[in-house]
Amino acid sequence: MSSTDRYDFEMFQKRDKDEEELDAISVAKLEAMHIRYVVRKTKQDIDALFKKLSSGSGDKKE
Repeated sequence: MSSTDRYDFEMFQKRDKDEEELDAISVAKLEAMHIRYVVRKTKQDIDALFKKLSSGSGDKKE
């Protein structure tokens, strides 16, 4: 996350704590940050992760 995005996000958090309403420009910035930083996972990705974790649990070294 860039420093400007981090600063903007911290300001959004402060505004949320103060229960201030976001204007249209702030909402657009927040939605753009959400699209940029939140990764969507498909069901296949999650199934593959569970398979990997379940098969790797028996391979521990003592």
